[in-house]
Amino acid sequence: MRFKCFLAAFIAASISMTAFADSKVTSGDPAVLHDNSIVCKVVYDFAKTSIEDIPFQEYMEQKGEKFVKEWNEEVIPLGLEYYIKAWNKGNKNGLQVAEENDGEYRMVIAPSYINLGSTAAAVWIGFGAGGARFDGTISIYKGDTLILEILVDNQRAGSNVKARYRFAALMKELVKDTFGDVL
Repeated sequence: MRFKCFLAAFIAASISMTAFADSKVTSGDPAVLHDNSIVCKVVYDFAKTSIEDIPFQEYMEQKGEKFVKEWNEEVIPLGLEYYIKAWNKGNKNGLQVAEENDGEYRMVIAPSYINLGSTAAAVWIGFGAGGARFDGTISIYKGDTLILEILVDNQRAGSNVKARYRFAALMKELVKDTFGDVL
């Protein structure tokens, strides 16, 4: 019986860890990603986001003040940090991203669906179980003009006990898997 549980956990984790995002350019020319004169400010847009099938704002209200504070002060900054480091390292000779930038370019990460994963699965099963998931778009604007949009479906990242690290790992994988094919 113990072996069957281990085998089931291993198979589930293997599927989770090997699932790559299905991404495609829906608008614009990905050549902009190779322009090393561009620095984009990276921002999130949660206006049309659902988390675990609950509208974003409602989810935040259900989770309470402590969760919202942690989301704003820890989850989002850590996610941006991981995203920016992974992007700039992976695209050294092309478009760069920053948290703060007064230029005319911005990159908008707009999730339509987020699943923050499971602490229990991460602790008890391990092997990548309990990981986070992202569906949405990543868009680059020059002023108010959309110059590139990429649709991301089923981006996944490995597990961690803390939701903030699962979200941060998700942002890092978003760069590696999604833009790895486009760059």
